[in-house]
Amino acid sequence: RGVVDMTLPGTPVAVEAGDHDALPWSQIHIGPPEETTITALVEGKDARTPEGQACIPDDRLALADWGGGHPPLELLAEARSGLYGEFDALVPEAALHAVRLHLYLGFGAEAAQYADLLAQIEDDPDLPILKSMAVLVEGDPDPQSPFLDMLACDGAAAFWAALAHDEIPPGAQVNGDAIARNFLSLPPHLRGALGPILTEKLIAHGDAEAARIIRDTLGRTPDTPEATMSLLQAKADLHEGAPEAALEHAAAAVAEDGSGVEEWIALVEAHFRKTEPMSTEAAEALGAFEGEMEGAEGSQAYFRALALAEILSGQTDAGFHTAESQGLDLSDPWQSAVVLAKDDAFLRHAVPLRPESVAPEVATEVARRLEGLGFPDSALVWLEPIGPKDEPERRRIAARAEFARGDAGQSLTLLEGLEEPEDEELRARGLVQLGRIAEARTAYQAAGLPEEALRLAAWEEAWPDLQGAETPLWAEAVTDSSTEPPEDAGPLARGSALLEASAASRASIEALLAGVSQPGS
Repeated sequence: RGVVDMTLPGTPVAVEAGDHDALPWSQIHIGPPEETTITALVEGKDARTPEGQACIPDDRLALADWGGGHPPLELLAEARSGLYGEFDALVPEAALHAVRLHLYLGFGAEAAQYADLLAQIEDDPDLPILKSMAVLVEGDPDPQSPFLDMLACDGAAAFWAALAHDEIPPGAQVNGDAIARNFLSLPPHLRGALGPILTEKLIAHGDAEAARIIRDTLGRTPDTPEATMSLLQAKADLHEGAPEAALEHAAAAVAEDGSGVEEWIALVEAHFRKTEPMSTEAAEALGAFEGEMEGAEGSQAYFRALALAEILSGQTDAGFHTAESQGLDLSDPWQSAVVLAKDDAFLRHAVPLRPESVAPEVATEVARRLEGLGFPDSALVWLEPIGPKDEPERRRIAARAEFARGDAGQSLTLLEGLEEPEDEELRARGLVQLGRIAEARTAYQAAGLPEEALRLAAWEEAWPDLQGAETPLWAEAVTDSSTEPPEDAGPLARGSALLEASAASRASIEALLAGVSQPGS
């Protein structure tokens, strides 16, 4: 912009004098040109969420600085000294310092007690923040937290906001970079305590990159159990749709520490996603926690895993009893049972009535197996309602069930517009049942079954077609049954010839019937 003007040595060129006030280099500006607009997130006390709420500044949340790197015993001694002054009056500054030191150590309950003491004598503006942090460092959500709406902040507030939510709301704007960055600044003991909780929340929300950063940091944090890392990796695999990898990591977590519920739940979930049977070990291990999980937080996920573990290990009756007694959605138990349950156990639960809480796609698979086992009426119960505009696969199953019930007309109605070979074959069988042989022959041809179409020619009296057939039985039967005696033969000769032809024809037809199934079978 002309800030620096360079000229070569020599005699200057003469120029006319003029007014230089308006020239672009007549003034030097520090900063961007006037036509340039620079936008950035305002840091500090003026930082705000997209909704306009002020973000809590980082200097009020600098937990990593509160401990100063001193040993825990020294910090505890410091926190509990100097709390009371003259006349045993609580010193506000000392109490506030004690709250922060206990938060740094991860002693949330104790920090909350000191905060309550301070609240009795002073209304410090940091107290609501510190009280919420006292809940969060214990690993519990805080539905009353002042951090709740700060997930999008570009600072420590976003980290504490993620911990404050029981589940990060779907569609919420989340600053994953800020969450990961502030997690890295925590002291190691808090990273180990809060990392697994935060990772699971981010995985469930779909922020795989932030979850990966935190998981990798946990792996480098001293004293992090191998089982914790394997479990977190298994959950990440499940969320990313990789059940094979999840199965491997969940099995490793169980092998490293099978004393917790979460490891077994992840292992069962991986088997469920693969529809792979498992031993009774998981059901037995989960069953040991039933008493303490009854009515506890997370009990629905626990009982779902227990029911699935029972069904996946062949204990179908026990699995459905667990699911029904706990009022669980039955789609997942049925998704496993329709594939893995033995016929008798499957029929005991499938034949009565379809449960209301089963997803349509699972009900379709149950109906398919019922129809294949010879229970068309029950199959139709699982498919209800069904009609000509329904999804093609459901209509195919219903059409087969209606045909098995003897209602060829309804079967043909359900097959309207379906033209796969299997549809044409079933259509042909229905047309035979209704006596529409010519149409049935056409349908068999469309199904790629010319032999079946040829077999119907006799029913349609299409003898020329049969005489040209390559099948010896057909040709022999047609020849014998169409033999006429000589025209110049007398009555006895004609009778004798007809009798012999009749016997030969009968033998050929019996051979034909013995080698060919009945139409429509």
